[in-house]
Amino acid sequence: YAASFGDNVVAGLGVAQRLFTLVILVFIGLGQGVQPFIGYNFAAKNYKRMNGSIKLSCLVSVITGIILLILAFIFSNQAVKLFINNEEVIDYGVKFLIACYSVAPIIGFQFIFMSTFQALGKAIPSLFLSLSRQGIAFIPAIIIGTKIFGINGIVWAQPIADIVSVILATIMYIYIYRKMKKRALSENDL
Repeated sequence: YAASFGDNVVAGLGVAQRLFTLVILVFIGLGQGVQPFIGYNFAAKNYKRMNGSIKLSCLVSVITGIILLILAFIFSNQAVKLFINNEEVIDYGVKFLIACYSVAPIIGFQFIFMSTFQALGKAIPSLFLSLSRQGIAFIPAIIIGTKIFGINGIVWAQPIADIVSVILATIMYIYIYRKMKKRALSENDL
């Protein structure tokens, strides 16, 4: 879709995506780091501590995301210039980069919940979330966005897909957590 707008758009998008990958890796690391703790507490049926660690991880991800977003606003031009020296590509890259980083304060939730589902032995919800960001939510966002908004549809397709994925992750976690609490209460009644 970006190719239909020219090589400079593709180049700007490529640079922005590479820079945003650094953010994604930070949040994957956070999710993977808390995963064993969640798993241990789940196995011990200490759901309160498990949920507390998930909430703390989400708080850390929001704070980290806000810091990264501020850094993106301040240094986006310099960051894109590290990769290319073409003013038009730099302009597109900065536009794409700011759009990508706009979801940095919340995108960590998706990776924390994916790791949480893995720790709980819930492979299907984790797989669904993994597919959501780059497929289930992204493909319709880029197709519809490009048809309606042109290049801005490309700019905002990934952030919109990320927001949809975070909403799905949150709803899925709330559902699974409530189900676990009900099961724990019924086991205590026995």
